[in-house]
Amino acid sequence: MEHLEKILDQLSNETLRSLKEMNKAKDINERKTQAEIVHLLCQSMGSIIGSTASMMSEVHDSQLIDDEEDEYL
Repeated sequence: MEHLEKILDQLSNETLRSLKEMNKAKDINERKTQAEIVHLLCQSMGSIIGSTASMMSEVHDSQLIDDEEDEYL
């Protein structure tokens, strides 16, 4: 889990850095490039968070099933 937190922190930091770069950009093409980078970084974060939530849900459901089976033993 610590590894996952590190990845999310790095993605967050890179997103903030890209937003600052986008703010500094004078040329519309530079802004567009930075906006695309921010968009992709946010998509990556969303995918990681969604996958983690799905895995945690499966683990939780599995534990509930195991607990229910233990009750019948």
